Amino acid sequence: MAWSTSIAWAVLLLSQSSLAASSQATGPIPDFASPQNGDRPKFRYWFPDARVSTDVIADDVRAIKDVGGGGLEFLSFYNYGQGPPLTNWSTYGFGTPAFKEVLRAALNASAEHGLLFDFALGPNQGQGVPSVPEAPGLAYELVYGVREIPAGQVFSGLVPPANPHFNYEPLTSFINPPQLWGENRLVSVMAADVVSSSGTGPGTTKVLEESSAIDLTDLTANGSLTWAPPAVDHFSAAGAKKMTNFWDQYLFDDDEIRELLKKAGKYSWEDSMEMMASLWWTPGFLDRFQKSRGYSAAKYLPVMFQASNSWNDYSPPYNTTYIFDIDATRTGWKYLQDYKAALNEGYKEYLQHFQDWASSLGLGHSVQPAYNLPLDMQADIPFAEAPELESLGFNEDLDLYRQFTGPAHLAGRNVISTEVGARRIGAYALTVPALVGLLQDSYAVGVNTMVIHGFPYSGDYVNTSWPGYTPFQYEFTEMWGPRMPAWMHFNDTMLYAARNTLVTKIGYTHEYVGPSNLASPNVTVSHDLLAADGPAYKALVLCSQTYITSAASADLLRFAKSGLPIIIAGSVPNTTFATDDQAAIAANMKTLVGLPSVQVISTSEFSPAYLSAKGILPRVSVSSVAGSNNGSLYTFWRHDESSGLDAIYVLNRGTLATFKLTFSVPTDTVPWELDAWTGTQTRLTVYETTSSSVTLNVALQQRQTKIFVFTRSSVGAAPSIHAVSHSNNIKSIRFTADNNLEAIIRNNQSSTITLSNGTSLTLLSPLLAPLLLWPFPIPWHPLNAWRTLPAVPSHPSLTSPMSSASQPHPTRSHYTCTTTLLNPSTTTFPTSPKSAQSASI
Repeated sequence: MAWSTSIAWAVLLLSQSSLAASSQATGPIPDFASPQNGDRPKFRYWFPDARVSTDVIADDVRAIKDVGGGGLEFLSFYNYGQGPPLTNWSTYGFGTPAFKEVLRAALNASAEHGLLFDFALGPNQGQGVPSVPEAPGLAYELVYGVREIPAGQVFSGLVPPANPHFNYEPLTSFINPPQLWGENRLVSVMAADVVSSSGTGPGTTKVLEESSAIDLTDLTANGSLTWAPPAVDHFSAAGAKKMTNFWDQYLFDDDEIRELLKKAGKYSWEDSMEMMASLWWTPGFLDRFQKSRGYSAAKYLPVMFQASNSWNDYSPPYNTTYIFDIDATRTGWKYLQDYKAALNEGYKEYLQHFQDWASSLGLGHSVQPAYNLPLDMQADIPFAEAPELESLGFNEDLDLYRQFTGPAHLAGRNVISTEVGARRIGAYALTVPALVGLLQDSYAVGVNTMVIHGFPYSGDYVNTSWPGYTPFQYEFTEMWGPRMPAWMHFNDTMLYAARNTLVTKIGYTHEYVGPSNLASPNVTVSHDLLAADGPAYKALVLCSQTYITSAASADLLRFAKSGLPIIIAGSVPNTTFATDDQAAIAANMKTLVGLPSVQVISTSEFSPAYLSAKGILPRVSVSSVAGSNNGSLYTFWRHDESSGLDAIYVLNRGTLATFKLTFSVPTDTVPWELDAWTGTQTRLTVYETTSSSVTLNVALQQRQTKIFVFTRSSVGAAPSIHAVSHSNNIKSIRFTADNNLEAIIRNNQSSTITLSNGTSLTLLSPLLAPLLLWPFPIPWHPLNAWRTLPAVPSHPSLTSPMSSASQPHPTRSHYTCTTTLLNPSTTTFPTSPKSAQSASI
């Protein structure tokens, strides 16, 4: 094929001297090019124990700074507590003087480099601190023993001994089993008739007659139910106080450390709860249950030993699971739900103490709340200043993320962090693009603070060799740091993440909430919007819900009477799942469905089109022009009233496509496009407007993101004449430095542009501009040189008309051209050099 000698033509279209700013201006987002440390990703930093070099600790912190990180989560690993320890943990254990010096070194380095410092409250996940047996605040579990008595026989003797920790053996590779510290204590003895039995082994289920259950505790002096403390009590403030007292007594008793904490400290922090128990318990639980639920739990305890009360719903703790005959769902019925509700009340007290303690130190508290244990995560998220989820535990599922961000946003929590990048694929296996994909997904649904998993201690340690200390027995990713070849290029990823964090804080998309979240004080309806000063939800949808609490039914009624659209798709929830006021639920829901703002439809009727037909429109309307369907595009909206701007993060999770996006913004809006990879902020020039929207076409590669910012006329730049459409042979239109519009044309054909003031311009065929001499340097050394070449002060230059370039090679994206290359006089070749060489460019 012939090589074209024409060049794209630039045409100045229109003077825009009235513009207040140009595409070369800084743009509407301050610090976008170089965000502050608070917006940059952190690293979870693991070190094996306190027998590490404080110099290496300081070097590792500096490496995080040098690569563009914003801080670290400081975590002493201690090999999950699995023995035998490779060093003397009496000397190098958590909270020892040696540990204090490691803490001091990490704080010093963080303060020196301006990094944010978070610290785990205990070794590894932070679920406990060193203690003596039977100290207040230790954790408890409830276990049981059982004896079946044939009908007609009389039992006389000791109650059956307890059988603790029955079905947890597979979990002990990363969760320590409970240890018996102190004496067992009797809680309850009960009896009930066995109605039927089914299954064998771990799948055995026995049905008890609920009406026959009787509490025999007062008739015995020896117990069948025992206690064993695995960590600290997570279901009362006493457990939290035990941990904070330890820090105050052994680590924060140092004035220098407290001063460093003021300079660099950000959050106290607790990881996901990796603990086990047959049934979670806490001193005073029966009293709390009685007060909260209105009846005694003593005779109902056997049905609470269910799989759903175990770690991550793993399995029933015993081979036999008991249920009552009135329990049609075979899940423990209302008694199990009441148990979880009472347990969660104690967990909230536990979280609140950490919040108060951290605040007294000038810090915040971050936690991965509730999950893995039988608690109400959505109710607990508001009790953390900086709630944190994890990509691994949430299965990298964006809808699961939304179940976390919804409660956080309703509670006004605008820092939502994630432990991102852990995969069970083996260490040193996660690629940078895979990590970037996890970051992108997080931003798309409102998770805005990245804690990268992770950065291991880089120094020498006992029994380690190349590539260095590697936690998790090489099972999980990832060991980021200077040992990784990609580390030298990691700064681009850090900046990309930081810029997206800067834009996506205080933003919203469609989300999920739980019943308890509706009762928050700031959750009210104004102008037909739920939480108008926060997420500003336009509608509340209940899809195929069966159960509801009386409080939630009252909240729905309150919202609907205030004008909030409520759509019930499927059955109307009308049943309580605990000991609740069923009559109040029935009355509230009957009134609710009769209100004009409430629609009851079938699940098959519900769709985005149904919402649109009812006038419930998204802030960003999407239609696919070419390529992927609309469902592949994810948008996240941030509105900042104080700065007068709206920012929208856009992610294409599908294949290459062009989308038509309509943004609900005022007519005086000035649109910008921000590039999170380069840090540039550019005025847009081609778009359509109405009195309430801006529409533009956006081409996105697979996994490409863009940020669009809309400012008011008083921010950044004044409204101006712009292009509305143009012919296909125009490659782009932009504002020049002197505020003119400039078009780049692909060929020598005429082209047209329609402007926002109604003017239509026809640009005649541009003149051909032949490419003449084009000098460019080529670094070049012969491949067959037989000895090392000395340093070459300058490279030979190639000067050749581009028209002499040959056609592309059929199998390579290269062009070749012929020229004469002069060899350096000091170079020796095994054969005489030829006067002409072929260079690929």
